Amino acid sequence: MASQEAKQADMTEAALASPSSLSAHIVEMHAVKPKDPRLRLLYPLTSRRVLSWEVRSLGDTTETQLTVESVGRNGVKRVVDALLRLTTTDRAVERIVTIHTKLFARYQDRMPAFKFLQTFIDCSH
Repeated sequence: MASQEAKQADMTEAALASPSSLSAHIVEMHAVKPKDPRLRLLYPLTSRRVLSWEVRSLGDTTETQLTVESVGRNGVKRVVDALLRLTTTDRAVERIVTIHTKLFARYQDRMPAFKFLQTFIDCSH
């Protein structure tokens, strides 16, 4: 239970740091967590970095691209690439979130031990 409390404290601290950190917090909360215990991040994290963060607007659409690298105290590294797209019109609001999660068994590894792609689509009228 102490690890869960450390995780929550770590996430809350990151979310309050800046807008890019808040986006990183949201993306990390939705990133897939593997069942293999060797690939789980142990909290508190030793490192979390926002590698890139870019917001683009064109007409009714806003896109946010975000890449976050997290390293657990056990040396497991997770890199999460996310694309958040929001389109708002008079008739509907459409949200599409795509999250590509890569997990590395050790921080130094170049080839991911686990990759997963998730897409969430929400359209409201």
